[in-house]
Amino acid sequence: IIVFNGEIYNYKNLERRFSFKDLKTNSDTEILLNLFVRFGSECTKYLKGMYSFAIWDKYEEKLFCAVDHFGIKPLYYTFFENQFYICSEPKILSNLRENNKYNTQVISDYLALGLCDHSEQTFFKDIFRLMGGNQFWVDKCGRILKEKYWELNKVNNQISNYEIAKDDIYQKLFEITSSGTVSDVPVGICMSGGFDSSTMLEILSSFKNFNKGQYGLTGFTWDYEEKKYSEYKYTKVISDKYSLDLKRS
Repeated sequence: IIVFNGEIYNYKNLERRFSFKDLKTNSDTEILLNLFVRFGSECTKYLKGMYSFAIWDKYEEKLFCAVDHFGIKPLYYTFFENQFYICSEPKILSNLRENNKYNTQVISDYLALGLCDHSEQTFFKDIFRLMGGNQFWVDKCGRILKEKYWELNKVNNQISNYEIAKDDIYQKLFEITSSGTVSDVPVGICMSGGFDSSTMLEILSSFKNFNKGQYGLTGFTWDYEEKKYSEYKYTKVISDKYSLDLKRS
């Protein structure tokens, strides 16, 4: 039994790689569940995306929870009256108790240093956040077995050749953008006129199904009445170059 929030970008590749049969849907949720059935807690090493999910294993009678590599999709948890609760927002869990105990250290870190979501601690002493790249099992007795399935490696190697570095970065951006646009609904892009969104639009324009906006690619941008804050002129230049249907708010 699965509860899933997010997107698995490479679910189509996983479907082909592991030859999942008799699927009832075209969803990444079903692929994720099949992946867990086959590999158990090892399933997370195959995932690319942003996700937070919980799976109840009826045979082991244990709950498995995991979040993506960077914790983009949050998962908060707490124990209350001998029951285990999870949620995507801590304020929902805080409503379980009439008198919450506040975590003054975390509040101080936020107000004094601007730190937020830097540890598993939250503003509430009894509510915790599952950190990025982590997963855990919870059994019926409330015992938690937590493990880290991914960690950002420190890279000491330096590429001295500029052309090699440029091609390598572009190839990675191309692969990431390609996997991130697998969708059963039209794909849109938020444009700011900056380097990030402009680069993404340039890559998208080279895709067969998105080239120059012919297949429904729509851009969205936010503008200000105060000209000195407006980036619309940059957004319009790059959008016009690739014939993007740009919606301005």
